[in-house]
Amino acid sequence: MNFSIPMLIITTLCLLIVPVVRAQNWLLDYILPPDYNRDMMPIKDDVRHSIQVNVTLYINIFHGTDDELHLDTDLYLCLKWYDYRLLSLPEELAPPPVNYSEPRKIYKKVQITDYERLWIPKVYFRNGVSSEVVNSLRDIQYASIYPENHRVKFCQRLSTMFMCHFITSNLPFDEQHCYFEIESLAIWNDNITLNITKFRMPDGNEQFRVREQITDICRPRLMDPFNPNLGYNLTQHSCAFARVQLVRHVGYYIMRYYTPTALLVFMVFIQMWTPTVCAPGRAILTGVVEMTLKSVSITAYGETTSRHVTSLFWWQWGCQFFIYVSEMEYALIFGWAHLIVDKHHARKNNYTSPDGYYFGKNNWFKKSGAAVTKCLHFIYGPIDFFADPVNRNKVDYFSRVAFPAAFFFYSCLYVVASFPPWAWKYRMH
Repeated sequence: MNFSIPMLIITTLCLLIVPVVRAQNWLLDYILPPDYNRDMMPIKDDVRHSIQVNVTLYINIFHGTDDELHLDTDLYLCLKWYDYRLLSLPEELAPPPVNYSEPRKIYKKVQITDYERLWIPKVYFRNGVSSEVVNSLRDIQYASIYPENHRVKFCQRLSTMFMCHFITSNLPFDEQHCYFEIESLAIWNDNITLNITKFRMPDGNEQFRVREQITDICRPRLMDPFNPNLGYNLTQHSCAFARVQLVRHVGYYIMRYYTPTALLVFMVFIQMWTPTVCAPGRAILTGVVEMTLKSVSITAYGETTSRHVTSLFWWQWGCQFFIYVSEMEYALIFGWAHLIVDKHHARKNNYTSPDGYYFGKNNWFKKSGAAVTKCLHFIYGPIDFFADPVNRNKVDYFSRVAFPAAFFFYSCLYVVASFPPWAWKYRMH
């Protein structure tokens, strides 16, 4: 019982709406003259003149395809022009007023579905790959006629795929310029002038944000390869286009990739503050961080199908580099500890120490070590690194400062090299 009531309401509404549409269609017999020919352009006194066709293009939904070569859209396309051949409706066709003392109200707008009887400009999307009329119970396309000023408007709701080759070398800070090009296919090519008077697009979607919208008239020209100053028209058809600039939502990448990978690198830096004797724990932590970072990197590599080496990849590789260098640092601390122990034995037994054997005495190795020790004393205070070389390891103390400083420098260099000028004014949603 509850299901039958909504069905009854819908059926009643359909019965009320359908006769109205049919009633509008029969008015074409009065609007179109007997000699009207839908295959002929609206010309006057056998003189060809340019017909101004205004285009309204509303993009309802858009998203980039997985192959990053196309832009899939759901849109409304309306064409408006004047056809002087249309006749005004007789006054007696207007419905009588409720109050007979008032004059009859004329038909200011006639909406019809039998648009095939009208002359309609033939246009197509020049950079479109595929296009079809959206069928929501019935095809969404209609024509509106304004008899008093002989104006016609033809509208369609289309599902169209446009060519738009994404250049992702600076992903996720890349910007894409996508075009919606409309061109005429008239018999007399120079008698139709297309002009996009209204263009509207959503502020963005889950992938991109729209930063710029431009409309203009395109005049395609093919340049002479032997003389760039000369050119000839590739086609004489009228063409208009709308161009949009798309930028990605950077917040998505910051939360999913940049922040987690930076935290993983910081975790490796923290282990440099643990004692050297905690060797098993440090080895396990480094291995877990490395495997986790590789898993995140594999996911990041799947963000784009192009062969570009993107900015996101450079960040992942940089973080992996710091993990690998930390493993080398972990091995170096044991080598330095054994070196100090061997030096003590060499001095005690009066024979040449390993550093003196390989590098000589009072050489660059010793001077560099003294300079590093002086810097560490300035930061940490007067610590005797030779008293307990295992727990007070000079390599660890040096890495606690050098690794975060190097990572900070790399981050600054990455920001300067990757961020385009618009990124500083970007508002993340």
